[in-house]
Amino acid sequence: PGADRQALIHQIIGYTYALKSHLRTEVKLDAVVSWFPQSMAAHFEQSTNVPVAILQHMGDSYRSAWKDGRIEPYHLPVLEASLTALTDIQGKCERIKNTPVPLSYTMLTHRLVAIYCLALPFGIVTEIGTLTPLVVAIISYAFLGLDSVGTQLEDPFELDPNDLPLAALARTIERNLLERIDLEDLPGPIKPVKGILE
Repeated sequence: PGADRQALIHQIIGYTYALKSHLRTEVKLDAVVSWFPQSMAAHFEQSTNVPVAILQHMGDSYRSAWKDGRIEPYHLPVLEASLTALTDIQGKCERIKNTPVPLSYTMLTHRLVAIYCLALPFGIVTEIGTLTPLVVAIISYAFLGLDSVGTQLEDPFELDPNDLPLAALARTIERNLLERIDLEDLPGPIKPVKGILE
């Protein structure tokens, strides 16, 4: 039925925004609860892991629809498998977020790069001569840049310029799903600000 299809799509969109907020440790859930009945808002706000609560709610909804005969018996395993896939994806994202590079490794790489850059001029000055400062500057820039990028990529879900544009991805998923229920007044895509997508 159309109402079930619309509710399913709204739940998936709500889950998408909940996962974005969860990975970015955002407290506000306005973009999440707006996709669910008002009675569910308080339940989600009390949960420590809102995306998991939504997946459980979706699973309960599928079971209820199956018991009422609104879902074909052979569709239920497919829908439940999709929830399992979403759970696996969320778990992988959480492992990336919650498993930082050990501090000892980060400190070691910083120190090695610094020592290398400081010692480099003494190793090449006899070969290069007056061009030593230029060559050292170029090589040091490359090594220090790689070291900095590695630190920034440690958590790809934040709001740094090199991080994943989760808000833009969530909006794209929202637009694609709303098209499935023939909604014509779609929200616009998120545009980059100063060349950076949020």
